[in-house]
Amino acid sequence: MSPDRTSPDTARGGTPAWIARALPWVALAVLAALAVAALHKAGNDVQVFRRAGERFWAGAPLYPPGDGFYSLRYAPGVAALFTPIGWLSPHAARMAWAAITVLVLLAVERLLARRHPGRTWAPLAAMLLLAMPVAHEIQYGQVNAILLLLVLLGFEAEDRGREGWAGASLAFPVAAKVSPILLGLDFLAHRRWRAVLGMAIGGAAVILLPALRYGLAGALHQHLAWIGLDAEWSGDVNALTHNQSVWALVASLGGGRIPGALAAAAVVAAAVSEGDREIRRGLLLLAVPLASPCGWIQNFLWGIPLVATLVARGGRVARAGALLAGSSLLLSWEVLGPGRLEWALGHRLLAAEMLALLLVARFLPRGERPVGVPASTPVIAPAR
Repeated sequence: MSPDRTSPDTARGGTPAWIARALPWVALAVLAALAVAALHKAGNDVQVFRRAGERFWAGAPLYPPGDGFYSLRYAPGVAALFTPIGWLSPHAARMAWAAITVLVLLAVERLLARRHPGRTWAPLAAMLLLAMPVAHEIQYGQVNAILLLLVLLGFEAEDRGREGWAGASLAFPVAAKVSPILLGLDFLAHRRWRAVLGMAIGGAAVILLPALRYGLAGALHQHLAWIGLDAEWSGDVNALTHNQSVWALVASLGGGRIPGALAAAAVVAAAVSEGDREIRRGLLLLAVPLASPCGWIQNFLWGIPLVATLVARGGRVARAGALLAGSSLLLSWEVLGPGRLEWALGHRLLAAEMLALLLVARFLPRGERPVGVPASTPVIAPAR
């Protein structure tokens, strides 16, 4: 995601040096505080991953029918990522995964700070505004932060002319969540064929990875079990209150699958058609949970890069969009209590807020967009 060196915030001067030096420590303290608060609440996802890592290492089936609701939902190759915590006890695995998540989020903050040299504090502000999904990510022990970091590293590679690596960086995110394949649409729409090829090679590597433990026939069996489980399970997710995708939003308004699919397609089209490369990437990242059939609360931390861009741009409409993201802070157990929170989530208020955020960012006025650099031109010079 190219730095906004021509944007208004950069033109007014950079962040004071002492603030820039303190920011990583402030970010670490904030993330650690969120982790301490989040870990006091129950979270079961990390135990699903711990069990998957243990099974992968042992070459055991990854998708046995007895797992029920707490089955692994990711492609078999992703289970290799969880092998290290598969060796730990349940409590140790949760603590270790929370520590890893905090460090990965700190890396995301540092990476984004480089994108906004005029306002290096913008990514930390974005994380605070989206503290609700960040806290849910740590509480449940999810993988969104790791996948987001991989995508951002891919953006870095693309900006330096290494489009093949940019495509390959999507392999694990797509294998885990599927919906990050939306970022591949951007490669296709702008004819970045090396990135498409890199994505295909990376995807093939992730598909073949289970063969190291299961053999080719066993790996095929695991993939077929995953496809069958995912198709069977995804039929009724709109009824779950923590699903805040546009599919669930449309369903809560009485629409069926076809209106939901049309709404998701409209979200993707709005993101892909954006001309400003920095904003387009942020929109596509936010579309990952919005357009997915399963847009869980924690998945909306994919919106951090877009909110950071809006904060850094600094115009009135951009600030309004950032505040829309911050309004999600009100949708918490601490603010509303369990009853009102379930009502708010059941009426898909978070989905509505995130959809409004996407629309505000998509239709920013011309005066709040960078000038002087064509939208399709990387600002970071290719490596030589």
